[in-house]
Amino acid sequence: MNKLIRILLYITIFLTLDFSITNLLFKKTNFWSQIEKIYFVKKNWRIKSDLYHHDFKKNVDVIESWGHLKYRLITNSLAFRDFGKNEIKLKNSKKERIYMIGDSFIEGVGYEYKDTVAGLINNEFSSKYEILNASVVSYSPSIYYTKTNYFIERGLKFDHCFIFLDISDIADENFIEEDATGNIYDIRQKKKETSIKGKVYSFFRIYRDYFTSGRFFYVIRELTGNYKSNLKKRYLASKKFGKSFFTISQEDINLYKSTHIDRSMWTFDEKYSKKWKSNGLKKSKKYLNQLFILLNKNNIKSHLVIYPNPAQILLNHENVHEKYWLNWATKNNISIVNLYKYFNFNEKEETIKKYFIAGDVHWNKEGNLLIFNSLKKEILDNF
Repeated sequence: MNKLIRILLYITIFLTLDFSITNLLFKKTNFWSQIEKIYFVKKNWRIKSDLYHHDFKKNVDVIESWGHLKYRLITNSLAFRDFGKNEIKLKNSKKERIYMIGDSFIEGVGYEYKDTVAGLINNEFSSKYEILNASVVSYSPSIYYTKTNYFIERGLKFDHCFIFLDISDIADENFIEEDATGNIYDIRQKKKETSIKGKVYSFFRIYRDYFTSGRFFYVIRELTGNYKSNLKKRYLASKKFGKSFFTISQEDINLYKSTHIDRSMWTFDEKYSKKWKSNGLKKSKKYLNQLFILLNKNNIKSHLVIYPNPAQILLNHENVHEKYWLNWATKNNISIVNLYKYFNFNEKEETIKKYFIAGDVHWNKEGNLLIFNSLKKEILDNF
């Protein structure tokens, strides 16, 4: 028998046995379920949207994770994050409504809803206003416009709109396109679906999900990948801050990780600026123009909210993001709420440690509280 044929036969027999034993025996064991919980969590409450790319499922109540943080995530009948599975009517005749749209910062990743900006606003102003939080991780201006337009066309009534524009939104817009019918899609995903590489990944996903050997190789790859990533971050942090690779502190590594996320670096790193700045700002401006025209047409009082992330606090001396949108808002008579001034730029590292999750760009509890108090002072107390 030809050597190649013999090898293929052995592989076929091995995979057949692996598949059979996995599905008849291993999948029923406690060990398999524990591995599933740690390495193969399927967040089926985060779903695809044909119109605006992605969303939550309606009426879910799950334990979500963000890095090492675990918290409860609940959505209401509109699939907005909420305190409970509340039934939200299209119109509220008893209270005015504040509709909030942003990305992961306003979704409130990492924390219980009561500790997020939207939850804090709700707790403070629930007697006056109903809060509708339409924010989801990785949203950007094209989705802010498309999703808001969708709900307005459905008949959802609200009186105020807060649009939270994150630094990462500008980078994200480089990967977003709109098809002929106005549906939002991700260029990278489209390429992946049709490329040979994408088809290979699809095959390996099947191997990972239905074969014990596939799971084993996947877990090994994850563990070694995390280890390599941590070593790389340690090396880059030691190089950036001029410290020894062996003695650099975890605080310094965390500071590097929170300030060197690629989607933040377009504001201070020439490489990323060339790739993303011009097109990202152009597209963001286009969709924000459309969004504010839509809101004005429907007599909705609207505010654009801007704020820094750790990279801007530590490294961006020009504040290009802040200046650009302040200038745009002035030219277009847009109400802008600038929260940069509430972050202490004189004590940069201490400010980052105080208000952001360690090694992350997102606000911790103190950061969410700072944003809430700043919004309260800037606009909410003056409504």
